[in-house]
Amino acid sequence: FLNRKPAKPPHWASSPFLLFVGSFLPVMFPSDSREKAFEGCLPYAPILYDCFDPQLQERAAFHILTHLHADHCVGLKHHWNGAPIYCSVVTRRLLLSKWKIDPSLVIGLQYHTVHSIPFNRDNRGDQEQEQCTMELFDANHCPGSAMFLLKGYFGSYFLSGDFRFSESMEKKLRHRKIQNEEVDSLVLDCTFSDSFWKFPSQSDSIRQILSLIQDHPQSQVYIEGEMLGLEPILLTIANKFDCKIHVDQKKYDAVKALPGVLRHFTKEEKESRFHVCPHKSFSSLSIQMKGSSLVSTRD
Repeated sequence: FLNRKPAKPPHWASSPFLLFVGSFLPVMFPSDSREKAFEGCLPYAPILYDCFDPQLQERAAFHILTHLHADHCVGLKHHWNGAPIYCSVVTRRLLLSKWKIDPSLVIGLQYHTVHSIPFNRDNRGDQEQEQCTMELFDANHCPGSAMFLLKGYFGSYFLSGDFRFSESMEKKLRHRKIQNEEVDSLVLDCTFSDSFWKFPSQSDSIRQILSLIQDHPQSQVYIEGEMLGLEPILLTIANKFDCKIHVDQKKYDAVKALPGVLRHFTKEEKESRFHVCPHKSFSSLSIQMKGSSLVSTRD
């Protein structure tokens, strides 16, 4: 893989009944390609960024959570009693549906609004306490994902988190028209910045998946897609074929936290020919399948 050669497909991939998009294999990176410039704590500021390490708690006035993928929530757990967590409104809903955490410790903020955030954890209403401002922008990565612009005595940070850049995102950022303003530090996710990575647009990916499904109109369709962020694909399928998507209890609880989408999902297997499968069960299921279309949304 590191030599940029295609991986050998699984032994069952040649079956005419199995269709997939993307790779089933875990993505591998060179050992130094995912190093961070810092380990969670922003320099010169008592702010932890996608980091919930217990050993760093004494440094934190508050946490920033860009989105709810597991690699950005390491250390977060039930009955969290650390510093407050700031995130988007949707991420707050998802977080509270997943973990038993005091809701007062999780603050959901609207996009495109400048919020004043106090550093005083005692919450005594002291008008002289130190504050910073925080503004969130849609990161176009998964439901609730956000980029953060912070300003305070430490200067200014722009935190990208995981994001998928698009022309519409660029237009929104340009429309903001920041006047006489510079960002002191840009904290940029560069996981897929190498020119080797060539991703189709989201709309092209969805069209490809719909085409595969339309070629097999009578088949049961199993979709490897438990990860947060695949909802646009699932909702497009539901609307296109006027049906619900069958999911397990875990996925059902997650979509309940998303506004206006629950009616497109069901926990009853017999109500749909479209079934979302957890990744762990996907490979074993594919071997057992006969006469069904198989679509992988991974990678």
